[in-house]
Amino acid sequence: MNSWRYAILQEGEILNNLDSMPVTTSGTAIAFSSTGLANPNDIIPFVPSDKRSEVSFHVDRLSQIIDRKAKRENVLVLLSELNLNPEVPNLQKPEELFKSAWEAFEGPVTCPFPANTSLIPMRECIDRVIVVLLQRRPEQEPAKNIVQKIQSILNQLAHNGTPQSAINDLANRWHSLNNELSSSKQRPMSRQECMDTLRRSTLFLFELLQSIDKSKMK
Repeated sequence: MNSWRYAILQEGEILNNLDSMPVTTSGTAIAFSSTGLANPNDIIPFVPSDKRSEVSFHVDRLSQIIDRKAKRENVLVLLSELNLNPEVPNLQKPEELFKSAWEAFEGPVTCPFPANTSLIPMRECIDRVIVVLLQRRPEQEPAKNIVQKIQSILNQLAHNGTPQSAINDLANRWHSLNNELSSSKQRPMSRQECMDTLRRSTLFLFELLQSIDKSKMK
C-alpha cells in the first residue's frame, strides 16, 4: 500500500524516470522498485470507492510504463551486454531458460495450466544469472542464503549511489519470489496467476540487471 501511495504522489517523476531509463548497463541505478507495482489491479479493492476512478487512472499509466520496461527484449539485451550467457556443459544459458519460460506460457492451453513448465524455467534462469554474477564479484565473500547472495552481488556490483535500502528490498523480494516460483510445481495455477508471476519475475530480473555496473565486474 505504501508503494502505491508513493507512486501516486510522485507519478510524474516516476513515469519520467522509467520512460527515459536506457536499456543498458551504462544507465544509472533504478531508484525505486517497480516490481511492487507489477499487479496494478491488486490495489483497487483496498481504495475507498470515491477514490477508485482517480487511482485507476494512475494505475493504468504506471502499468503502461512498467510493461514497456518489462519487455522480454530488454532483459535479453542486458543479459547479452553483461555477458551472462556463458557456455556451461549440460546447463542451459539464462537467455535460453528465459525464452523457454515465456514460450511455454504462450503455448497451447491445457487445464489445469501446468505453471511448472513455465515458472520453473524462469526460476532456473534467475538462479543461473545469480550464480554467474556471484562469480563475477571482485571479492568472493561468503553468501550463505539467497538474500545474502543478492546483497553481496549488489553491494559489490551496483551502480554508485544505489541505496542500501534498495539493495535489501531487492534481496528480500527475490526470497519471496523464489519461494513462489518453486511452489508452482506443487499446485495448479490459472493462466492469469502464471502471467502475473512471470511478469513480476521479468521485472525483478530486469531490475537486478539494470542495477549492475558492468565496469565493476571481473
